[in-house]
Amino acid sequence: LVDIYLRARRLNSSIKLNLIGRRGDRFNKTSVGIHWRGSLNANDLIEVARETNLLVSASKAESAGLTVREFGSLGVPSIAIRAGGIENLIEDGFSGFLVDDEAGLEQKLTDLASGRIQVSDLRTRALEISLNNKPEIIGQIYKDLYSSIH
Repeated sequence: LVDIYLRARRLNSSIKLNLIGRRGDRFNKTSVGIHWRGSLNANDLIEVARETNLLVSASKAESAGLTVREFGSLGVPSIAIRAGGIENLIEDGFSGFLVDDEAGLEQKLTDLASGRIQVSDLRTRALEISLNNKPEIIGQIYKDLYSSIH
């Protein structure tokens, strides 16, 4: 992801990359807009989400897509590799983009960095979709699903 970001940044030096998680400190290079934020508690994660224009999920082994759901609930659009439950969280081309691999991820980020795709359009749509991802709605869906198994 860092290599893809650096290539996209050549097209638009104003873009920034925030890395979240336990690993990533070796990529912290603020001179090129890369900021490693470390592991965050829920309140700090919400603050980061509020200042985020686009979430990029480069995971090939995503199961539930919790980060996509969490950021999406605040109207943050996502670009993600098709894996696990991600496809149920992103309406491709509407609230974000689904890609098949790193090459697709790079193409979408390049399109965004160059202005061929506008993040503001995606953000508006993602916010509309976020209304369907409210915790009480998702909680009821899970409750109904688990009840149907018994």
